[in-house]
Amino acid sequence: MSYFDFSNYKDLLEELIENHKSIPGVKARMAKAAGIQPAYLSHVLHAEAQLTPDHAFALTRFFKLPPLEAEYFLLLVDLERGSNPEYRRHLTQKANAIKAEAKKQLTRIDETTLSKMPPEFYEFYYRSGVPSVVHVALSVEGLQTEAALLQNLKILPTELAEVLHGLKKFGLVEKRGSKWTPLSYQTHLSKDSPWLRMHALNWRLRAVEKVSEAETLSYTDVCSLSLEDEQEFQEECSKLIKKFRKKVAASRGEAVLCLNFDFFRV
Repeated sequence: MSYFDFSNYKDLLEELIENHKSIPGVKARMAKAAGIQPAYLSHVLHAEAQLTPDHAFALTRFFKLPPLEAEYFLLLVDLERGSNPEYRRHLTQKANAIKAEAKKQLTRIDETTLSKMPPEFYEFYYRSGVPSVVHVALSVEGLQTEAALLQNLKILPTELAEVLHGLKKFGLVEKRGSKWTPLSYQTHLSKDSPWLRMHALNWRLRAVEKVSEAETLSYTDVCSLSLEDEQEFQEECSKLIKKFRKKVAASRGEAVLCLNFDFFRV
């Protein structure tokens, strides 16, 4: 769930309860954590009663909300309780600022787990698409021998030997008998990395080569949108990418694929 889709803290509370319904007596436990009676909590959810800031803070601890989500929830409580128009505008601005920061964090997805690598690693890994594709291919059980890699990836033996040597040198793979196995998978570059453009270019060029193949999913659309729709679509796409990364992490490697995604102002 996205906490930042909610503009009313009571609706958000209902969603939290729904997502924690597997906890026996979750509402009673919530009330106890907040220091209120279950009947009062029911009035908060279904009538005109309001949580105090102290109650709200206790519930952020009860649900173990991350810092940004907790701050947003507390602001929604203050916004619901506030009556001064100027103060409410101030709170709304703060809430929007938090939502903007959350959007940034979502768009960044995950930073690289290889941030301590020496500079020569990036020169090796991102100068072409070959090291990354060999690295990922080794997560597929049927592609963990040099013979299988040569047959499926269509690269020269000398190039493969160089790439495997480099991956081993930087601690990304190891050889066990005749098989090569990966030791690390995450290699995402941050937005400020000087190698990001090269990495993107390598795989956009590969996408152009593959665009006419039947199994390739490719879509390009130049369009106009309202600013509101642009922001909404970007948020939805960021969520989808994050969901995709979680799926990749949990999925058994059976094929090597590439997902390119771009959404930008012309």
